[in-house]
Amino acid sequence: MMHCARTKQETLALLQYLNRTLELPHPPNFLKATLPLLQRAMVEQFHETHCEVTLTADILPRAKLRRSMTHNTLFAQLHAANSDSAAGKCMISRLLEDVKRLQFDGLHTLKFVFNSARVARLYTGLALRLNGTCIELEDTQDDATTGTYRLARLRRNYAVRAYGVDALGLVALLAALGRLDGVVVIDAERSRVESAEIVDNNYVLLRFTAEQCPDLLRGVTKLSVLGHVVTLHHHVIYQRMPCARCYTPYHTAGFCKANPAQLLRTQEKFQRTYKGPVPDYKVRTATRYLHTDEDSLTTFLATLHSELAGIAETQQDDAEPTTAANLVRAEAAAGPRPAQQRTTATEAMEVSQPGATKTLPTGTTDDGFTVVNRRQERPSKRNSTETPTTDAGPAETRQTGRKAPGGQASDVANGNSGGAQPPTAAAPTKTSAAVSNKKKTRGPAVTPKGNENS
Repeated sequence: MMHCARTKQETLALLQYLNRTLELPHPPNFLKATLPLLQRAMVEQFHETHCEVTLTADILPRAKLRRSMTHNTLFAQLHAANSDSAAGKCMISRLLEDVKRLQFDGLHTLKFVFNSARVARLYTGLALRLNGTCIELEDTQDDATTGTYRLARLRRNYAVRAYGVDALGLVALLAALGRLDGVVVIDAERSRVESAEIVDNNYVLLRFTAEQCPDLLRGVTKLSVLGHVVTLHHHVIYQRMPCARCYTPYHTAGFCKANPAQLLRTQEKFQRTYKGPVPDYKVRTATRYLHTDEDSLTTFLATLHSELAGIAETQQDDAEPTTAANLVRAEAAAGPRPAQQRTTATEAMEVSQPGATKTLPTGTTDDGFTVVNRRQERPSKRNSTETPTTDAGPAETRQTGRKAPGGQASDVANGNSGGAQPPTAAAPTKTSAAVSNKKKTRGPAVTPKGNENS
């Protein structure tokens, strides 16, 4: 395909655009006629990387957004929540013109993509309502130096709430997680919410380096370390605590409908056991933390760190952590399951007999009691050999007095009994009994006066 040569004005506009002194919503259209396909794609990616600016908003789980929501669907929900006043309608209308793309990652981040940094600065710090929640647009790309995290940037990273850490210890938990492959915790702190927002602040907030959950901890709600069970609440996805009965993160214990026979198998899906070294850390006495200069304090903390890591010298911050641990399923730690007993054909026939009692395999609980389950089978009607009878007599007696099909009389009526048995009269029916009773209730016959002599 032949490409036209750029004019002097087009070349000047392209240079200003690449120097970011000329603000455009997209790459210049004349590039389609003056550049090859791959070079146009390079300029397109340059625009997405260096010209566009993304502001993010932290979305709570109760907002109930989905990953598959389109740009128009998200704007419709923003318009419905903020257009109750004239100022809100103007703000949403202007936001609709300036925002190039809206995207929800399916976890807890809503991205507002603007065409330039100038436009994005106008909306930085803007608060909006969305499905009963309040969101704030923040700039999470403008970090001062590499390796530092501002509060807005930390909110973008994936985080979990760990309950039950006191028995194990925060230092021991972080040291154990640091030995897992792909699990890098960059921040750990106690709950720092305001007093009016506290529902249950007995947790430790763990933040990771990525915006996605680590693969080893994905879907895990119970983590067993040295016999201590730590509950992991993935609060950025699920609003409520995981179920304390079946360990599933989808509902609480009040709404659990798990089958008791399958309860252990359901718990194994969401429970993991830590296999690896766990350091034993204890807080020193208060006098050990009293220092008068910076060098003494640095040496003291470095010594504690080296003792905790179990190495001779202090590990550098940029060094790769030692990977010598793994998470295994609860069933692998507990051993194989006992084989289930199968019912043979003979046992099945015995159970099918009327009044038979089926005895299920017995089991011994942890308390030492033996549990035996029995199920009483109902007698089958198919196995009954008794001749059905009615008030009118046996079935054979009732069949004797009936007429043969085709208008032919029965053998008894014709005198052909076919044996020495005497004929048997048919039993009275309800209709004949009713007729006889009606005749009895009638009075004597009355003769008309005109017919007395006749």
